[in-house]
Parts: sequence; structure tokens; C-alpha cells
Amino acid sequence: TTPARMTSQRLSDTASKLDAASKLLRAKPEQSLIGDVGRAHGDARSAAASLAQQARALHLFDILDAPETQAVACIADLDRHAAVYATCAGLFLSLCGGVVHKLAASPCADVLRCAAQLLRKTAARQAQASDVGRLEAAVDAVGRLAWQPGSAAVLLIERQEGLMRDALQELLEAVEEGAGEQGEGEGEEEEEELIHQPALALAVRQLLESTLSTVHASRAAAVRSTADSGQSRLAEQLSAGAKAASQLVDSLVCALVHEDDAAG
Repeated sequence: TTPARMTSQRLSDTASKLDAASKLLRAKPEQSLIGDVGRAHGDARSAAASLAQQARALHLFDILDAPETQAVACIADLDRHAAVYATCAGLFLSLCGGVVHKLAASPCADVLRCAAQLLRKTAARQAQASDVGRLEAAVDAVGRLAWQPGSAAVLLIERQEGLMRDALQELLEAVEEGAGEQGEGEGEEEEEELIHQPALALAVRQLLESTLSTVHASRAAAVRSTADSGQSRLAEQLSAGAKAASQLVDSLVCALVHEDDAAG
């Protein structure tokens, strides 16, 4: 076995190790332990930056053609930085609950996933600068995480609000398309779909717009809650309500717009 092949195998083995650690972070359950969340976030952010720096150095180092001792040391350094990050990110997630945990788990896991992808491509001599860029983008996402419940709730409500706007737009397009089809097929007897009944379509539109307005107002309330650290429970309730409203709106629009598919 050549040194290059042994180094490639070490890279692949380390990549598998990082993938497993990434999955553990992504699936980490809420624990809501008591501690300094802000400090834990800072530690995770710093550890992620150190990991990215080591990964960048590994990418620039022609590791597959390097002496085995140097290659082993380089991979071991990256593995150590990854372990430190996994510990820091795991502690951070252990201190997070509710909306903060939901918002943070995937970005925290993505750092290790991107690092593993870089190692795997390096082992196959396929790594590019863009792979390092993806890891650095994942690190930046961890740094930007909202670790205060109010701020996290605002971001989650914004997402639900966007989904609801998309659903409303789909409804309006379906109503407009149905009106055009009715004009072209005037005089033909055909069972009218629910979404093409003007009175019902108007009522549903008003209902959706009213629900969207309510969710928008809840986002404003969540913004106000960011100024009060004792309002975490309110933030949780607002984000949960927005998610429930978004799911109901999506179900309603799907049932009306895709009525034929549901019937089939």
C-alpha cells in the first residue's frame, strides 16, 4: 500500500467519523440545561472558525503527496479541532430549548457535514476551493444563530409567513386560471371545481389574508419580546401558533387547488 493510498484511507475514515458526529448533533434532543447560552454559543462559534481554518490549511497542503508523518499530523489536527467543535456545539444545543434549538440544530450539524465532505473529496483528489467555501459558509451560519428565544421566534415566524404568502399566491393563480378556463369553455356543462366557485374563492382568500395578517402581528409581538429576557415562553407560543397556522393554510390550499389529485 502506497503512502498516498494510506493517507486517502485516513481521510475517508475521518470523514466518516465527522459524518457520524454531524448526525448526532442534528438529532440531539432538547435538554434545556441551565447555563450561559451566550457564552456557549461564542465557544461553538470560535471552535467552528478554528476547524474551518484547519480545513483550509489541509486543502492548501498537498496532503496526498506529502510525507506520511506530515499527513498523519495534519489529519490528526483537523480531527482534534472537529472534536472540540462537536463538544462545544453539543453543549450549546444542550442549553438551548424550544425555538432556539429548532433553529440551531441543523446549522451546527452542517459544519461537520461540510468538513466531512471536504475530506472525502480530498481523499479522491476532487476537492476544490468551493468546498472550503461551503464549510466557511456553514461556520458563518453558526455565528449568526439567534440564541435568544425572542430573536429565534422572529426568524421562525418570518419563515412561516413566507410559506403562507406562497400558499396565498398559489391560490390566487389557481382562481385566475380557473376564471380563464371558464371563459373559454362557456356553454359546456362540466362539474365546477370548488376553487372556481367565486363566492367560496373569495371567502377562502379573505380567510387566508386575515390569517396572514395575524401571523404578521405575532411577528411584531415576537420582536417586542426580544427586549425582555423573561418573555421566552411568549416567544415559544407565538412561533408555535405561526407554525400551526401555516400548516392549516397549506393544507387548505392544497385541498382546494389540487382537488382532483386528492379525489384520485
